Amino acid sequence: MFRATYRSRRVLRTTIAATVMAGALFATAACEQAQQAISCAELATNLTNDIATLSNVLNDPAAARKALDNLQKTLDDKTKDLDSNDAKNAANGLGDVITQLSTKAANGGSLSAGDVQPLINGAKNLAAICVK
Repeated sequence: MFRATYRSRRVLRTTIAATVMAGALFATAACEQAQQAISCAELATNLTNDIATLSNVLNDPAAARKALDNLQKTLDDKTKDLDSNDAKNAANGLGDVITQLSTKAANGGSLSAGDVQPLINGAKNLAAICVK
């Protein structure tokens, strides 16, 4: 009788421990996914703010170059926190657009609202990927 009770308790303790460990692993995975979503959304928000800043200084080439530099820095700083290949690809596409606009601004060209539209579209695309 004692032996059966001891085994039952041991099995029960093992089952409880396994359940707790499985729950902890699930919670950790869920936290990592949540953190990735937060990082991605934070990147999209920061990019949107930087794009708005750029839109406000289109007629000032020096300020536009500075805004593009800030945009690139935001992109570089935050992209390393992303695990999603789709998000990284979207960020790389934005980086290409920033490079093109930076080259245009560095060569003395003024930027227009039409030049900024691909950045806006890219940020929207990234935000859409973040909420998947």
